[in-house]
Amino acid sequence: MCPDEPGLRRHLRDHGTGAVPAHRLRANISRSLLEACATACKSCGDECASHADKHEHRRICADACRACERACRDLLATIS
Repeated sequence: MCPDEPGLRRHLRDHGTGAVPAHRLRANISRSLLEACATACKSCGDECASHADKHEHRRICADACRACERACRDLLATIS
């Protein structure tokens, strides 16, 4: 499900842009939590992308979800 517009803005600001600095994250964030986040973002991105040709907000959502997935995977790479 796509977030509402204010929720999408918050999502982009906090996660999709990679704006959450690593130093703010607690050391006990588990690898499985980041993997679950990446998986959820991929699933959301895939679903929204499947409707992106008909709805602009779905394209925006798909882009945000893909950015969130990348941010999770990038962070995973730093803690591996």
